[in-house]
Formats: sequence, C-alpha cells, structure tokens
Amino acid sequence: RLMLQERSSGVVVVLLGASLWGTIGTTYALIQERVAVDDVTLVTLRAAVIAVAWFAVHDRGAFTIRSSDRGPMVVFGLVSVTAFYLALVYAFRYSSVAVGTLLLYLAPALVTLGAALWFNEPLTRVKVGALLLSFTGLLLIVQVYRPSGLGIDWLGIAFGLAAAVTYGSYSLIGKPLMAHYRPATLLVWNLSIGAAGLLVIKLVVSPMSWPSLVESSGIALYTGLMLSVLPVGLYTVGLSRLPSSEASILATVEPVVAMVLATWLLDERLGPGQLIGAACIVGGVVLLTVSGRRLLGRWHAAWSRGAARRTARG
Repeated sequence: RLMLQERSSGVVVVLLGASLWGTIGTTYALIQERVAVDDVTLVTLRAAVIAVAWFAVHDRGAFTIRSSDRGPMVVFGLVSVTAFYLALVYAFRYSSVAVGTLLLYLAPALVTLGAALWFNEPLTRVKVGALLLSFTGLLLIVQVYRPSGLGIDWLGIAFGLAAAVTYGSYSLIGKPLMAHYRPATLLVWNLSIGAAGLLVIKLVVSPMSWPSLVESSGIALYTGLMLSVLPVGLYTVGLSRLPSSEASILATVEPVVAMVLATWLLDERLGPGQLIGAACIVGGVVLLTVSGRRLLGRWHAAWSRGAARRTARG
C-alpha cells in the first residue's frame, strides 16, 4: 500500500510540475499585456532568479572545474540557457504559445538524431517510426497542406525549431561533461553562464528599459519560482518515485495545458490539421520514451533528472 501511495503521489507531482511548465507562454503574454517589459528583459529577470536560487541552496564548491573545460562549459550555458530562453520567447511572439510549445517537443527527436550522428547510437525501426511521426506532426503544424496561404509566421517556426535544438542541446553538449562532473557542477555553470549571457544581451539591446523595481521584482519572483524552481522541485520528487521513462511520458501533459490556456486566455486557435499534428508530436515523444528504456534510458535519466535542463527551460 505504501508503494502504491508513493507511486500515486509521484504521478501527481510530475503532472503538477509539467502543468506549471505548460503555463510559461501564457504567463509571458499576460505579463506583457500588463507591464511594459520587452522579451529580453522578461527572460533575463527570470534567469537571474533561477541562478540566485541555485546558489542559495547548493554548495558553491560546485563551481570548481578544470581550466580546459571552461570553454565547453561556457558554450554549454550560452546555448542551452541563453539561446534557448531567447529562442522560446520569440517563438511565442512570432507564432503562438501553442505552436511554440509543440515545436519544443521536437527536442527528443532531435536528440535522437544527434545521438545517432555524433555518438553512433543505433536507430531502431521503432525510433525511426517515432521520428517520422514527430516530423509528420511538424509538417501538419506548419500547414504544408495549405501552400497557397499558410497561416503560419515562418519566423516563428524558425525560432520554435531553434528552441527545440537548443533545448535538446543539454543532452548532446552535456554528455561529454557528465563523465567528469557531478550534476551540481553542470547546473551551476549552466545557469550562471546562461543568466550572465542574457544579462549581457539585455545591456546591449535595451540597457535603460527596465520596469519599475516593484514590477521587476514581481516578474522575477513569479517567473523564476513558479515557472522554474517549483516545477523543477515537483518533477525531481516525482522522479524519485517513478521511472524516468514514465515521468517523461506524464510530462507530455505540458503541451496540452499550454494549448488549453492559450485557447482560453489568449484566444489562440489551432486548426484540425494542426491538432492532428500536435497528437503526432506528442505520440512521437511517447514512442521514443517507451522504446528507449534501454538505449535511451541514460539520456532520459540525465535529461529528466538533470534539473539543469528543466531549470533552464523553465
């Protein structure tokens, strides 16, 4: 009975954490309706709080690495946090919250391809089927069946795909580093460099356009805590009670939440073909997760259990 209760609670907390991630795009849109804050400032405030929160609760000795690994660590943070945060917020702006979130879920397919190309991990028939399903979903999302009048902003699609690539980069770039450092070290470098990169970009493109202190504090605390720290904590608790593959499947509730909230609060609508595409993408993720219990098990463990990836995505 205790094991059943622990498993049930694990399911609940994973669903709660994934649901909070599903509110990211809608939260960004609602904040910007009420506060004069640009996209770069918004994600910079959020990233800064995550980095500070991490330092507050973890040992600072995690920052120590070999000098030869500083370059790869900097690239790691700039790609999987700085570039990812910017790509995602612009994907929301130029496409929609629903489309941006769905495109993000191409990341497992891209990681699978990257693993095959760079780490010689085999592509089984099930994986190939999952990849075909995922990319069929992409074609439906961008409405290739309407070549005479696509209702999609291609800049938004480009940013969405960039978000998926940079989101998946945590596994691909981080894999060689995982062999030498504990998760805490990867996290502290990932978040610190990522937040610093965003701050530099912010100071270059709009150094004077900050919201008021009260508004900035409110944005930073809410987005940092409710969209990153709390869901990371919930997801981590869930992973301690469930296999990582099951937690990954449960986390696919995220795009569903994003689509429901975008329809309800932002009046966004997906066409029938796009809804089928959404089902294809989510189905591809589930198929990859189920098929990868052996070969991709360590990928999902590192990707899911690695709060850095989840924190960075926020």
